[in-house]
Amino acid sequence: MRAVQAEGVFLENLKHVCVAGEALLPVDVEWFFRLFNNRVELRNLYGPTETTMVKLCHRVQREDAYKATVPIGKPIQGARAVVLDDRLKPVGKGVLGEIFIRTPFRSLGYLNRPDLTAKVFIANPLTDDPADIIYRTGDLGRMLIDGALEFAGRRDRQVKIDGVRVELEEIENIIRKSPAVVDVAVTYTSNDEDRGELVAYIVLDFEMSTDELRKFLLSRVHSTMLPSKFIVVPSLPRTVTGKIDFGKLPSPSNMEVDAPYIAPRNPLEEAVATIWIELLHLDKVSIDAHFFSLGGHSLVAMQVLSRIEATLSINISVRDFLVQPTVRGLAEKISEQMVAFIEMNGDEFDYVAGRKDEESARGDNI
Repeated sequence: MRAVQAEGVFLENLKHVCVAGEALLPVDVEWFFRLFNNRVELRNLYGPTETTMVKLCHRVQREDAYKATVPIGKPIQGARAVVLDDRLKPVGKGVLGEIFIRTPFRSLGYLNRPDLTAKVFIANPLTDDPADIIYRTGDLGRMLIDGALEFAGRRDRQVKIDGVRVELEEIENIIRKSPAVVDVAVTYTSNDEDRGELVAYIVLDFEMSTDELRKFLLSRVHSTMLPSKFIVVPSLPRTVTGKIDFGKLPSPSNMEVDAPYIAPRNPLEEAVATIWIELLHLDKVSIDAHFFSLGGHSLVAMQVLSRIEATLSINISVRDFLVQPTVRGLAEKISEQMVAFIEMNGDEFDYVAGRKDEESARGDNI
């Protein structure tokens, strides 16, 4: 579609377009209808190779551009699709589960891999016939009210962060809504302390700072779904079939440039840095170091803010902290609240950390 738009080609003989392999995004639908209006039919197809390709089909409508996801449709003639839970029981409409496909035209299994064949080609749990075999796709989805299916990402791309189940595709879809983002891939990696972190690899159409992208995302997702790193790349590596090759994405550690150490410049930054050092078990921290790159996560972030409230009598929201998760940024936000409070209540209030303790000590000496 980019080529059609760039070249200004009309393609007057084009009548049908079928897409498969990668999820069709609402923004793609909007772009398609902008280019072709209603003169070309667009169909979203779904079907793994193991089931001899296409098994579901959805005729895309213009209104699909305004949905959270584009349906993958209903089973074609001779095929059946069901959504089951972890116990292989059917789930209700709108409930997330794994997609299973039943078709007489499936493959017989994997060559010289009987273990893998037995894992994904299983007896249909909805019948008593052992010869009735269904295929476990590994894809998550939901059955919609009209019987069509909605694709919700790969099962192996669903992770748990701080006890919250997170779908990486959902984060990608939201990031793609930024007008600056052309393409994106989100990964989840574990560091040496077995804490995971989300990393977003983004391809930009025009320059956009990490802070701007973080603010854009925070207004749309829970803080648990906020990537700790945004890495700008010229393009995403892809397989011969056009899928994102996650194994060839650059390592986040290799993409990072060691920032110079900048010591706290004032008592407020020193107070914030001290809290970070204690909670993250560090020897020192630069005022521009990223909280999540230092091993922080949402639970520790809440501890940091609780300590700030107890020490400085300032209440900073988690959202404000995540927008600028550095000592410098947090100190600036605290300073803004101090100034606002003093302007509202008069300058008789002193927010210097430890003032209350000092007053108590003087009282004891009287």
